[in-house]
Amino acid sequence: MSNCKIDLQLDDYATFCRDCHPIARKVHTCGECMDKIQPGDKYEYVVMLYEGDFTTHKTCSACQEIRDRFFDQYYMEMIWETLKDEFDERFPHIGWICRIEGLSEQAIEKLSVKLSGWLEDKAEWWD
Repeated sequence: MSNCKIDLQLDDYATFCRDCHPIARKVHTCGECMDKIQPGDKYEYVVMLYEGDFTTHKTCSACQEIRDRFFDQYYMEMIWETLKDEFDERFPHIGWICRIEGLSEQAIEKLSVKLSGWLEDKAEWWD
């Protein structure tokens, strides 16, 4: 498999960062896709100290899987915006799509929905 990861070349890193993967006991919202994380779902919970401020981030398992597959580094809560920018820049030569092999069905479905919307946007632009 070729290296299709997106490198954002980030300069800043968190002073402190801790992540864990709890099972939701109540409904949460994924900071990436804004879908609901339902009770019983496993999700990523990150606490970080960045530029003197503590922040927390919750990510559904599908978004985490997609983020981990496509990015070496990332900004929290920006995977879909960044993937769309990459899609727009590289379309129709979207070599990064080679990384879907091995993703879970849930992650592929989420990525497919986003990709379909981006293709519709392109079609409207060409009309």
